[in-house]
Amino acid sequence: SDNYYLQDFNTNLAVTTERQLLQQGDLTYNTDHWLLRGMLQRYQTLQPINETPMADIYQRLPQLMANGFYDDLPFDANLSVLGQFDQFHMPSFGEGIFIPEGPRYFLNPTLSAPNLRSWGYLTPSVEVVQNYYTVNNYSATTNPIDFSRTIPRYSVSSGLYFDRSISFFNKPLTQTLEPRLYYLNVPFHDQTPIPVYESAYMIFNVDQLFRTNRFSGFDRIGDANQLAYAMTSRWLSEETGFEKASVAVGQIYYFAQRKVQLCQNTTGGTCVDNPLMLGYLSPVAQTSPIAGRATYHFNPLWSLTSDYVWDTFTKSTNNGHVDVRYEAENNRLINLGYTYFVNADFTQVANSVNNPSPTEDNPLHQASIAAAWPLNDRWSGVGIYKYNISKQYQMMTFLGVQYDSCCWAMRLVGGQTFQSLDAQLRPQYNNNIFFQVLWKGLGSVGNSSPLATIQTYLPGYLDKFH
Repeated sequence: SDNYYLQDFNTNLAVTTERQLLQQGDLTYNTDHWLLRGMLQRYQTLQPINETPMADIYQRLPQLMANGFYDDLPFDANLSVLGQFDQFHMPSFGEGIFIPEGPRYFLNPTLSAPNLRSWGYLTPSVEVVQNYYTVNNYSATTNPIDFSRTIPRYSVSSGLYFDRSISFFNKPLTQTLEPRLYYLNVPFHDQTPIPVYESAYMIFNVDQLFRTNRFSGFDRIGDANQLAYAMTSRWLSEETGFEKASVAVGQIYYFAQRKVQLCQNTTGGTCVDNPLMLGYLSPVAQTSPIAGRATYHFNPLWSLTSDYVWDTFTKSTNNGHVDVRYEAENNRLINLGYTYFVNADFTQVANSVNNPSPTEDNPLHQASIAAAWPLNDRWSGVGIYKYNISKQYQMMTFLGVQYDSCCWAMRLVGGQTFQSLDAQLRPQYNNNIFFQVLWKGLGSVGNSSPLATIQTYLPGYLDKFH
């Protein structure tokens, strides 16, 4: 009942600025070939009077999912079946506003025939996507409207493996060369009248080259007639098999324009997506952006990982990130990161750099530094700092110390996180402090933990407070 709960009492710095409280229950059951799951999920939207009202999120009451896989079919074929039922419900909406809701049925059987060899592979696949909707509150009419679609998808994935022995600083290495081709064909089906409960554009990177759908979720099935081509090279230690470095680069060639849009039009006809949407790519481009990924291990402790995506249609950077990481035993961790996303910064602040209109969408330039380090046998420290470079304000400051003995442990953490903007569009912050005590063998005192924040910026961090 307290709309200021997260501002006043939340101790997880990762969600301090959020205004959606998740309530969820899951029940899963596994067999040799099937995973069955039932879920109830809803969000409570907090509406502080000093902040802009926020729309509610669809509830799933319930979601039922069945995922099966059979790999012992004749001719070494594989069959996977994904079935899911979602009952979408919108908890509130104003008078005269029609927000669609209702059940959605999804079925996606896939049959593939992998042909694997030591020097390469060829895997043809055919699948069917079946969706059925009964939509309430679709428009001014009070009668439910049904939508049904059946869309086939065809794909062929192929690749080759080459390797040779080389020497790098007098150390024997094996270098691989792994070309890959992936053809995808999905016929166009008009989906404009169908509601969008959960689908969105995805951030383009190397992983998106070989997906069967350019949208997340099940509400939009993207049409496709395209060929993805990529090349990966790895450098492996001949003594230990340790991967010293890897480089991958790829692109998609489109044989046809993409017609399926994310937007919805309840009155019939077409609609056009806003090109400033996060993840949007031009549907008329002949080729996708060029996506690259590289990793390099300077030694067993220091490594570098980077992604870079160049949009050939706009002739500009689409997104990229660089992470430099140090990881040793006993939670000795350091992580330096930089991230760039086009059209991803919607924050309106007065001191925007080279931006006469602070309400305009900007690329997101974001840098972070995080570290965890033992100070001696019993004391250790952890810290995180995150900064918005283009708008010149800190997004998060997080600093803590921890004491650990044979019988008990103690953790004290303080932090400051971006909350909102004042009347002059200047950033305002929440100040937080967290104290936790653990009696080993019994448990810890406290109903929440900063662990999610720590592990977000320091993957691999081992928490002793559990």
